[in-house]
Parts: sequence; structure tokens; C-alpha cells
Amino acid sequence: MTARHPDCPPTCWLGKNALVQATLMRYGERLPHRKVSEALGRTYGLSVTPATVLDIINRVAGWLRPEYEAILGRIRASDVVYVDETGVHVDSARHWI
Repeated sequence: MTARHPDCPPTCWLGKNALVQATLMRYGERLPHRKVSEALGRTYGLSVTPATVLDIINRVAGWLRPEYEAILGRIRASDVVYVDETGVHVDSARHWI
């Protein structure tokens, strides 16, 4: 990963824990990139920009892509796939997601 902030060295490597924590904050806690950046600074002393958080998210997505593809393949090969039929009202009519 290449650092882009002028106060950072030209290159830096973040460990897997930092990558996973940023991803969990973004998707598990539903924080925007700016708030993930602030939380990483407040909690772990990591000074990263919101753009770096986006790079972290993309890096983790690439890291997990093979596992995602494997799970998707197993689902598609299943005889039965369960679907969550969560209902929602649209113009007084019930629809399912």
C-alpha cells in the first residue's frame, strides 16, 4: 500500500488487524470512511485519511475475493438455496426483497 499523506513515508504496510478493523468499522458498524479514519486514530493511534480507508477496503475485498468466489460457487451448485423473504410495503402493497 502506498501512503499518500505528506506526513507519511512514501510506503507503509498495515497489518492484517488494521485492515480487518477498518473493514469491520466500515461495514459492521456502517461508518463512513471519514469516521473510520477518525476511529482508527482515536482507538489505535493510526493516522490515515478517508482515501486510505477506501484503499484498505479495496485491498481487503481483493484479499477475500477467492473465498467469496468459492462460497458463491457452492451456493450456485446447491440443490436448494434459502432466501430471506423480508417483506416491505410499497404504495400500500406488500412486496418481497
